[in-house]
Amino acid sequence: MTVAQPTQNQAINKDVIVNGSSEAAPEYYIGRNRSIPEAWGKAMSGILGAFKTERIFRLHFSLIGGGALIALFLRLTAFEWALALAIATIILAAELFNTAVERVTDLLVGYQYHRLARESKDISAGAVLVTLLGSGVVIIFLFAHAAFRLFAK
Repeated sequence: MTVAQPTQNQAINKDVIVNGSSEAAPEYYIGRNRSIPEAWGKAMSGILGAFKTERIFRLHFSLIGGGALIALFLRLTAFEWALALAIATIILAAELFNTAVERVTDLLVGYQYHRLARESKDISAGAVLVTLLGSGVVIIFLFAHAAFRLFAK
């Protein structure tokens, strides 16, 4: 399957050839962002789209919210909050990357089974798992340290 890349002479909303058929390509997917606010708007659209359609993304978001409540109770220091926020950001970014890989893979293979497509999705999901396991260990140490500090008085 080949996807024709638009040339400089093509208008932004010209048709793109996909699998030998001509499909109208929306302006959103072709060309560059005209401004930083436009780029940020598209990024927010992607995050909200993942939140609406990906159950596991919503689960991670909820668990991070629960972790924030625990962090409030444990009275984390500013540095500990920064570390927890960095970990939460890494987890959500990993899930967004995984979602993007899955969607592009689905786009390329459609409903057909392909071993490389399955491996691509499995590897992407594995990256999220590694991120979660490493983050979980760090958060356990972080919360344990804060709890010891709070209750050892």
